[in-house]
Amino acid sequence: MKKPLRNTLIIALLALALGIAWYFAGSSMRELKELKAPDIKEIFIAHPAGYYTITRQEDIQILLDALKSIDNIRKVPEMKDGGTVIDIKLKDGETMNISLRSEDIVINRQHYKATQAYYNKISEVFQLLSKEYDMKTN
Repeated sequence: MKKPLRNTLIIALLALALGIAWYFAGSSMRELKELKAPDIKEIFIAHPAGYYTITRQEDIQILLDALKSIDNIRKVPEMKDGGTVIDIKLKDGETMNISLRSEDIVINRQHYKATQAYYNKISEVFQLLSKEYDMKTN
């Protein structure tokens, strides 16, 4: 009787440890935080008002700083439509995909939840950049 209880307890603790490790493992977020503007070739932004591509390093830095300022935690994936899509094309040929939907943030298919309101700040950056680039409408 004691052995099955011990095995169940060990399995439950292992499952808990794996869940905690998954929750706090944010490799995509870490990649974003470590990203530097000189490593980026261009950033494509598509949101409900239209889409455009950012190519100037100073503008890339402005958007990158705004994205890095978002504090978030890992969360269970939810499928939602809409929001803003950001594709960061790196000079080495890799691409980082980011989706922003209210408090939901998806970075390379890893789901996060913002711990504070961020969208007003990001919207201001989008408006500033859309004036400098030829924004096409959907």
